[in-house]
Amino acid sequence: MSKHRLFIAIGGLIGLLVFASNATAQLIAYEGFDTAPGGVDGTSGATSFGWSGNWFGTTGTGTIMGGGQNYTDSNGVSLPTVGNSLIVGGAVNNATFRSLSSTISTGTVWISFIGQISNGTNSTITPYGGLSLYDSGVEEIFIGDTFNTPSTWAIQQAVGGPTSNSGVSTTSTSLVVLRIDFLGAGDDNIYMFVNPDLGAGNEPAIGSADATLLGQTFQIDGVRFAAGDSVNGTTDTSMVADELRIGQTFGDVAPAPEPTTLWTFSLSLGLVIAIFQRRRSRHA
Repeated sequence: MSKHRLFIAIGGLIGLLVFASNATAQLIAYEGFDTAPGGVDGTSGATSFGWSGNWFGTTGTGTIMGGGQNYTDSNGVSLPTVGNSLIVGGAVNNATFRSLSSTISTGTVWISFIGQISNGTNSTITPYGGLSLYDSGVEEIFIGDTFNTPSTWAIQQAVGGPTSNSGVSTTSTSLVVLRIDFLGAGDDNIYMFVNPDLGAGNEPAIGSADATLLGQTFQIDGVRFAAGDSVNGTTDTSMVADELRIGQTFGDVAPAPEPTTLWTFSLSLGLVIAIFQRRRSRHA
């Protein structure tokens, strides 16, 4: 093997490494709440991106608490996480909002977050908690524990709209993944997958969704995490949330760690060099 061919081989390996590292790097927005504990208003996680401005609250606020949330799938694979986590609740409609840097209204979009909701004991009605998708200050879609689906993950069209219930409990820490197909007015579809296996190769089929809401019309320019009781201010319902991802593929929002990529590159590079040196010694 000539030096010229050696350089070509090494260049090809480097190209493959770069391609592999960028293959799922299509996140639209991310928030890992990796900032100091305290009020969330006016903050932005150190590694967050894809947002316009910081978190803000209108009816109450959220709090960054020390320690992040974790998720491990049925294969023992853990979701990559950073930083601390968010907690909202303990008051009437306690919420915190954030705006996206651009509106999402076309194609297929995936959203994921880690969440757990603790229903209060002081409320006089069924409490709620979850993530809302907003457009121009209007709540379009709610994902979480609704008034109609106590203690289970569900998708609801705004407040009081059609609801699809997954039947999966919200009281245990879960990874909630949404697939949204923007197909046009009256044809936007939402599919919920709770606690799926991680990695691009494990993308679930829409037929296996835990909850489905079809025939919607909406777009997304912001999000809200909220928990509480819309009537009685004595509720102690709360929601813990972490690792909010918005991306273009399932692998973007439910990534599996790839520790073997660099190892494989190093091994391949070592083999190429060894072959070069062996052939060179034969011709010495």
